[in-house]
Amino acid sequence: MVVSNPEKSRNLYVPRPSPPPSYEEVEVELLAEVPPVNSTSLGTTPVHHFEVEEPPSPSRLARYPRLQKKLEDLHEGWASVRHSFNTRCLPLLRRIPFHLLYLFLVAIVLFITSYYGFSDETGVQIIQHYDEEYLVSYLLRTTNWRIGEYLPYFANKYRKMGTIGDNKLAEMMLYRLRYLALDNLDLNTFYTYAHFTKPPTLEVVDDSSFHALVSEIPIQNSQQEYDAVISYTYSADGNVTAPLVYVNTGTDEDYSTLDDLNIQYKGAIVILRATRDKVRQAVWTAERHGAVGCLVYDETLSAGFASNAWYPTGPFAKPDTIFRTSLARSYYYMGDPLTPGFASTYRGKRLDRSTELVTSKIPALPLSQQNAQELMLRLVGRGHHIQTDAWKMSLPGVQNCWTGLGSNSEGEPLNVHIQTNMNYEVDAQSINVLAEIEGMDRNEFIVVGAPRDSYDYDVLGTGLASASLMNLIEVFTEMRSALSWRPRRTIVFASWDGRMYNALGSTEWLEQFEEELQGKIVAYVNVDVAFKGSRFTARTVPGLQKIVKRSFSIARRNFPSQDGYFMTDDFDIGPDYTSFLSHSGIPVINIGFERDSKTEPDPLLGSILDSKEWLTTYESGYEQYVNMLTEVWALILLSLSNDPIVPFSLADEVDGYASFINRLSATPASQNIDFSSISEELQALKLLANNYTFFLEKWVKEEGHSMYLSTNRVYPELKNVNQLLMSFERAFTDPVGLPGHEWYKHVIYGPNIRDQKPFVLPSVYEQLWIGNYTGAQQELDRVSRAIQRATELFQFS
Repeated sequence: MVVSNPEKSRNLYVPRPSPPPSYEEVEVELLAEVPPVNSTSLGTTPVHHFEVEEPPSPSRLARYPRLQKKLEDLHEGWASVRHSFNTRCLPLLRRIPFHLLYLFLVAIVLFITSYYGFSDETGVQIIQHYDEEYLVSYLLRTTNWRIGEYLPYFANKYRKMGTIGDNKLAEMMLYRLRYLALDNLDLNTFYTYAHFTKPPTLEVVDDSSFHALVSEIPIQNSQQEYDAVISYTYSADGNVTAPLVYVNTGTDEDYSTLDDLNIQYKGAIVILRATRDKVRQAVWTAERHGAVGCLVYDETLSAGFASNAWYPTGPFAKPDTIFRTSLARSYYYMGDPLTPGFASTYRGKRLDRSTELVTSKIPALPLSQQNAQELMLRLVGRGHHIQTDAWKMSLPGVQNCWTGLGSNSEGEPLNVHIQTNMNYEVDAQSINVLAEIEGMDRNEFIVVGAPRDSYDYDVLGTGLASASLMNLIEVFTEMRSALSWRPRRTIVFASWDGRMYNALGSTEWLEQFEEELQGKIVAYVNVDVAFKGSRFTARTVPGLQKIVKRSFSIARRNFPSQDGYFMTDDFDIGPDYTSFLSHSGIPVINIGFERDSKTEPDPLLGSILDSKEWLTTYESGYEQYVNMLTEVWALILLSLSNDPIVPFSLADEVDGYASFINRLSATPASQNIDFSSISEELQALKLLANNYTFFLEKWVKEEGHSMYLSTNRVYPELKNVNQLLMSFERAFTDPVGLPGHEWYKHVIYGPNIRDQKPFVLPSVYEQLWIGNYTGAQQELDRVSRAIQRATELFQFS
């Protein structure tokens, strides 16, 4: 059963008709229903509920008249044979004691189903069982990785959450999935705090020569339909006029430099430069220091200026390109800003908007290279001339950086007016598409997901990720139909909405069904950005790293030169996996292809240039990489869903966490806290984990292929073993939560106040940064108690 919203969900699965429609037919039919949209609406019409019509079921024999005639002839012949049998053979058969034969057959059936039946809590299921080697061989031999077929239906569609494009794409996916061998298919709708932005205003007071870019126009000769409004997700809705002050990269140290120069930035609109992953922190810091507005130039845009190799001449950003991102302060919590810890259901309870912590409290806008250059040139001669290289902007023509004048400085400040038209709504619909293949054990789940929405058109990120997810679903349903196979564990496939806000769809779903799913989700496997370059990269908890490496080694058979990068301490905060790991303590895997920063251009994520046209021109080999990604994804999913013993390595998990603690103990600040207690706890846990891992490996080796025909009834130990493996990660969650952001429960993985990697042992590092060694010791003791909880699990296994 797909876990869904009981108020608004609908089970839409129907038996598969034949043949299924093509994607072209689905798209033509669905898009024909789209009402006309004028060019100024920017595709931001809120979504409405939609219905999906069931396909007709044509009469079977009416389509085959010859077959019908043959069957009629056979019927006449059978009548003659039946008469002969009744007169000659029936009297003899009546002498045989058939009741004994019936009892014998029933006994055989009961023996087989009791020994090999997989359903300890459910009815007997007549299905085929295969070992891992056969299923992997089948997967590699017969599946069709065809990302190029799917991509056109996810590319060049404006699909910000709640818009027509996002809604129609969900409907198209739903329609297509109805024709596959799925057990359940649902829509899962939440009503969230989001916005439908209109073009902003940015102008220099008393200077009509400055023309700000407020939206990006579609790429020439592309299928993009609408302009893309310039905005930051979860910026404040504001209208301010104030002096402009340059604050370099916007760090606390930069504001201290301005204090030394007596430049007044409080009450000013600040302009700064930042790399894409630092924008959120820079705007937050500006707000803390009293700025009333913020303009951000993303220095990633500067890459192609020296060679003038910007699109379409080269792969780099144009002077009028901007990068969008989210300003959500995920440090406090993920999901709907008004419903932390509980789901944003229809007319459900909400926080007062004045008390939520996630959205920015000052208006902020991204700047194009052209607009940033014009504003910096207008600051020349105002304020203080800073000549150090650390404050220089990588802008053509901007050789000198001036700070500008604050409101209390002598001279004439450069006054700027900005207005952000965010248009917030408290019940914007976030719609997840959920599909399910029921496993033989319905109390164990594997969740597989990818985001569907985007900032604008977004091909490299969510476009390819969604296409890969659809390919994955079709591969598993084809394998199920061809082999009459079911996985051991239930698989839930999810297309999440609202990723670009604050992972709304995935977080709200998890919060709504957290109690129902408690202890039942084995792992969550995610693809966030499918393709940014040629380097396969996996981020995973240590206990799952082994199956990721094994799956990658199998999939790279056609790419022997392809290297893999595997990390256990480099999770970002913001993707859909964040809630699963850091809030609920569910092991996660995130995979994708990332760029080599030395040799590959930075992808234009978050801009209108992130398009199919850019992809096919400058990354023509993308298809083989994403096909390989989908294959790795499938192999990971097969192992997680079908292995008799959950493929979670206790020894690797403990070793990984021990390395995090050892790294912490090597920092100079940590010399002021005591590691003796936690070291003893770690050693005890490590010994238990190593012994248990050795026992499991020996058990599997002795049983061999018969393990794949096993059940809890055949091997009663399986239930306890798998329960331990599924519970181990959750032992590292603290119900009280981390201090200052209690929504996060995992004591190892979580965000820190500096928004700085690595995101491990966050509460300990935070206390060390502020010099609170007593607090750091308390947080280290909290980790020690989590290790004790993990150790106690072995007593019940």
